[in-house]
Amino acid sequence: MTAVPPSDPARTGHPVTYLQEECITAIGDTWSNDTLPAAWQLDGPLDVDAVHAAVAALVDRHEGLRTAFDLAPPVRQRVAATVPANISTVTAPADSAGPDLRAVILDQIAAPFDLTRAPLWRMCLIRLDPHRSILLMVAHHLIVDGTSYGLLQHDLAALYRAVVNRQPVRLPPVTVQPRHIAAQERRPRQLPQRHVDYWRSALLPQPGPLTLPRPTAAGPLTLLNQPVPDVTAEELAALRRVAEAHGAGVPAALRAVVVASLARYATDGHVTMGLVYANRDQPGLETVVAWLSDHTWLRIQVGDRPPLGELIRRVEEQTRAARRHHLPTGLVEQITGPIVADVSVNVMPMQPPPTYQAGPLSITPHPIPTTGITPTIGKPFSGGLALGYQLRYQPRGRVQGELWGHHTLGAAAIDRLAHRVSAYAAALAATAEEQVGGALRAARP
Repeated sequence: MTAVPPSDPARTGHPVTYLQEECITAIGDTWSNDTLPAAWQLDGPLDVDAVHAAVAALVDRHEGLRTAFDLAPPVRQRVAATVPANISTVTAPADSAGPDLRAVILDQIAAPFDLTRAPLWRMCLIRLDPHRSILLMVAHHLIVDGTSYGLLQHDLAALYRAVVNRQPVRLPPVTVQPRHIAAQERRPRQLPQRHVDYWRSALLPQPGPLTLPRPTAAGPLTLLNQPVPDVTAEELAALRRVAEAHGAGVPAALRAVVVASLARYATDGHVTMGLVYANRDQPGLETVVAWLSDHTWLRIQVGDRPPLGELIRRVEEQTRAARRHHLPTGLVEQITGPIVADVSVNVMPMQPPPTYQAGPLSITPHPIPTTGITPTIGKPFSGGLALGYQLRYQPRGRVQGELWGHHTLGAAAIDRLAHRVSAYAAALAATAEEQVGGALRAARP
């Protein structure tokens, strides 16, 4: 990606990406708690002043941490020259694994941000004892994605190490910032005809929505989540064997399981779903802290009740084609009109959590339970569909995850749908080449 010259503070802001604009429109308010949290455990002697200095350098490095938004159309993003280091410190209760600590974390996550005022992030340093702390960071989803937190952990460790050792910072320069990506996405252009033809054929005519409970009145939507019961290592191995026999892998198999679990709700024999796509393929994006992830869209036929292997093949074939023709969702919708979809699927390999050493201090990701996190949006959008499946798999182990859903579905229905994924995975693994319809009947919870 070509770098854009530095920001001119005299300008009236910068464009936003299509996804940022869609999200802001869906939020429908100045204040929002659609946040994305991360936490790192700090083990070893901690220099609190060095933490503040490292965070200040982190903010200088990444424009996204200094960004706020003008919400009146046309929505724009503004990059401040400086923002305060928004760090609080609390002392954890005696039981550092107990409900009081969880309450501290959930309170930090739930507090909304004013989208018009930077910074749209905050940190809380939770001191467990003199040699053990948790550094919690909560940022609005408009300025970060999951990949961003891995970059922030890496940079924070390098900056802290440089401060405590009084050494130069050894980090590659950030040549591309979020506003550059938005400007490139919004540039006037003629879309290649091959992309136009592909998306018309892939998504049109658009199917009706799934037969899920719908809001009875306009109003905010709260996102609830329920755990997906584990898919065992033996079941995953069976699914992998079927996938490999059809030129695919575990991600296609798990996506196919989700499609199979929802087939009964398809109104016209198709399930349309968005696959979460990291969207960091271009050079220069490996160091960007921003919300770059987007969806690529599949429309999978299930009305003919295909065998599992055929269903996996369809998912894999469409996934490869969609990525060859990938466009931001906003551009796809210029071709197809608003995409009618209820399902987002994010399948990720489980990676060992990285640990960075900063002198005697080690910095390791600290897990945050999702139960109790309830962001709110004004209406559905591509980043907040009725159902959002997050599935993480070990290459030779089990599958874990959770299902996010609109509160209008009800917690019990979301829980049933989450259990369906595991039940269908077990049934499909046991009856690999059975017709999907038959497997669905056998697996019905």
